[in-house]
Amino acid sequence: MSTGLVRANRKQVEEQRRHFVLETALTLFARYGYRKTSMDDVATAAKISRQGLYFYFPNKEELFRAAVIHALDEDLTAAEQVLNHPGQDLSEQLALAFDYWTGRYLGPISQDIGPLIESYPEIFGTLVSDYPKRFLKLLTDSLLAAVSKEKAPLAIAVAQTLIATAAGFKHQLETREAFGVKMRTAIELMLVALEHSSVPVQALKPSKQKA
Repeated sequence: MSTGLVRANRKQVEEQRRHFVLETALTLFARYGYRKTSMDDVATAAKISRQGLYFYFPNKEELFRAAVIHALDEDLTAAEQVLNHPGQDLSEQLALAFDYWTGRYLGPISQDIGPLIESYPEIFGTLVSDYPKRFLKLLTDSLLAAVSKEKAPLAIAVAQTLIATAAGFKHQLETREAFGVKMRTAIELMLVALEHSSVPVQALKPSKQKA
């Protein structure tokens, strides 16, 4: 085996190990909180030595930040890939995007990272608003691409309304499956309204909520 291939394989193994550490850390932070979760706890759960964990992350704050950013990046990337998939039904694209962004945080073994971010603004700074804004932009761009320029204000309002709807469902529903069913219905209704409506934009503006 060539030296280059060996290095590539080693890099892949390291990336997979780091990914597993981040996923494990996020689960522990979400379940027990930042202050009650120690580096030793993460090392034990991730089946890595304490020295190995510190090789990747010099302290708990760096690990915490990296774990949350890793999850947000994965969610946003998955939603973006779905929304940019050519030839797929827009309603299905939107439903899948919301499943990745919000739906996967429902259920007994899933944890919402939103409260984690909001509880530690000194660690995350503008992440509290940056990632939701990026998701909203993805939705808005997809809706704008599907309508005429005259309906652009309505498309923007629909994107905002869907975000607010998802936030409401997240707090009302207990399972990812139930969230998916409700969101698909809401999306279909909003797309019909977008296609046929002449309602003033003000009537579609939602209250300020975050999914």
